[in-house]
Amino acid sequence: MLEIMAKRTVLDTLRSNIDAIDDQIHSLLLRRTDLVTQIGDLKRSLRVDGFPLRPAREAAIIRRLVARHRGPFPVATLVHLWRTLLSGQLMVQSHFNTAVFEPSTDATYCSIARDQFSAAAKVHTFTSAGQVVHAVSSGDATIGVLPLPS
Repeated sequence: MLEIMAKRTVLDTLRSNIDAIDDQIHSLLLRRTDLVTQIGDLKRSLRVDGFPLRPAREAAIIRRLVARHRGPFPVATLVHLWRTLLSGQLMVQSHFNTAVFEPSTDATYCSIARDQFSAAAKVHTFTSAGQVVHAVSSGDATIGVLPLPS
């Protein structure tokens, strides 16, 4: 009985440590968001035009993190977490929505858009590539997702 109680105490301590780490991660996330907000404000003051999405910068961040990654935590999950984080930070800088070509009900391209821009992204589906192009060119959508030509 004492052994079980001791193990439960250890378990409670480990969980408490995880909670403390979660709080640290959250604090760092809030700090990162403050920096992203400052960057957005600075860009606006410099009259830097355009949507703040920088795919090359995002890819470099993810490659850097993957290169330094160690341990059993799945790399694919790390990448997914950072894609979601980067998309959330993009939403802080600018509101955007995505026009997605989805000719059938299988939601393939919607899944791609959600993988790239997170489940929180506003996604509007269209049944033709022309509709997607029109939505982006008219300003109704910020991003368009189209299939590669075959």
